[in-house]
Amino acid sequence: TPLAFGHHPRPGHPQRDALVIVARHCADLGLPAPAAVRFGPDSRLIGALPAAAFREGKAGERWCGQFLAHVEIDFAQPVAGPLVLGAGRHFGLGLMRPLPHPRRCA
Repeated sequence: TPLAFGHHPRPGHPQRDALVIVARHCADLGLPAPAAVRFGPDSRLIGALPAAAFREGKAGERWCGQFLAHVEIDFAQPVAGPLVLGAGRHFGLGLMRPLPHPRRCA
């Protein structure tokens, strides 16, 4: 499910950088800081709805004005998943699972 960011990411604003925001969400759960963060409206997981779909209907009213995005996080060290991160973690948002490593040809 998409992550509900605690703040809107803003390029060029040090405290609003997506990596900084997600690092704060990770720190809230005692996780290491991420090495890299990518986000967007769609998930790489097959069958996952776009982030905008979580704003629809009565349940979506809660997320009005909140920045929602699907997130990929790279950690420098192994982290066991699944994880539940972000401002919506108590409401079913921010559920993440590990992605399989790409196969490498020898």
